[in-house]
Amino acid sequence: MLALHASNISKSYKSSGQTIEVLRHVDLQIASGEMVAIMGPSGSGKTTLLHVLAGVDVPDSGTVELGGEDFSGLTEEEKAFFRRTHIGMVFQDFQLLESLTVKENILLPLILNQKDVYWQDKALKKVMEALELAEFADKRIAELSGGQKQRVAIGRALIHEPGIVFGDEPTGSLDLKTTRDVMCCMVQMNRKFGSSFLLVTHDAYAASYCDRALLLQDGKLKSEVRKQESNASFREDILNMWCCLGGEADDFL
Repeated sequence: MLALHASNISKSYKSSGQTIEVLRHVDLQIASGEMVAIMGPSGSGKTTLLHVLAGVDVPDSGTVELGGEDFSGLTEEEKAFFRRTHIGMVFQDFQLLESLTVKENILLPLILNQKDVYWQDKALKKVMEALELAEFADKRIAELSGGQKQRVAIGRALIHEPGIVFGDEPTGSLDLKTTRDVMCCMVQMNRKFGSSFLLVTHDAYAASYCDRALLLQDGKLKSEVRKQESNASFREDILNMWCCLGGEADDFL
């Protein structure tokens, strides 16, 4: 089963009387349980693509299906409900509520979806144990490190067991060690919960933890590399893709 099926996605914007094509006839399929990275330089359309795929933005043409559900036939209210129940989101700047504790932040999707307390407690225990966050449950967000905050954001994204989790530069504000910890955490959660992950990133190192990486350039998906038996070979392919974007080999450690 496909977690995501996007077909012929195009998107443009008007700026100073000119039409700027951001996405051009993009096709993308993500299998259930697959981790995929979309790489591209700043301004390549990565975030726009993510917003279209998550139903936050509307494409000029094309269709998006998530778990077999076609977004094009849904009202804005129905889209919002679908996102709350079937999609998880992880952001570069975490977007956690500083006034709430760790466990309160993680529980937000279940509270918004009006799940009963028994369901909330059961789901929270599973997520907190998996992410090793139990000791931080009652701490405020301001007391956490960047890596801990991102683990909380991952927990919030997974608490309702969505079919797919979208990550918008989820390691963009983290150092190399913390990036490694967060990506290992995502891989572990992907295996444990079975949710698909789609990450848009300019971080080649983060992309190397995924099952597949694609290059978005000039509004099109232009190349793809897949993880085979040799992880070293996959990382070399990712490095080559990174260098095609103008990155330096020394940036990939």
